[in-house]
Amino acid sequence: MSQSLQSATVSSPALSWSESYPLPSSTSRHHLGIQEAAGVYRIRAFDQEGQPAPIARAGGTDPLGILHIGESEQLGIRVRHFRQAAEGLAAQHPAGRRFHRWGFARQFPIARLRFDYARVQGKSEARRLEGRLHEEYSQKYLDLPPLDAQQSKRA
Repeated sequence: MSQSLQSATVSSPALSWSESYPLPSSTSRHHLGIQEAAGVYRIRAFDQEGQPAPIARAGGTDPLGILHIGESEQLGIRVRHFRQAAEGLAAQHPAGRRFHRWGFARQFPIARLRFDYARVQGKSEARRLEGRLHEEYSQKYLDLPPLDAQQSKRA
């Protein structure tokens, strides 16, 4: 995998990704510390052994198991909304709704999804970074992450 998708963007210095965490639930608390933080996040699939689940793409295999790349000025809330939508609740998160509607849980159980994130200064920087990450993913894999309907036009 390119160094960029793991730790940097196409045209900016190294990006510091957090460790990966289980999606927020009624018992998890990590997302509370980033509720008001701006940044980018990734929803990733993991296998039963806790390793990233490789995902075949048109241009190769994504070894990090990235299902979705997103941005928000309220990271913790946005990731919680993804989980709620993925469970079929009324949350407004398009990728989470696609996960539920298309039956992704058959291949990637919600309990094995994790998220990681990188903080930035504000929403506009988060949008630019999301666009760059989508562009880089598309260039490498000739495709978007499976739950991303369209490439960001903000890059």
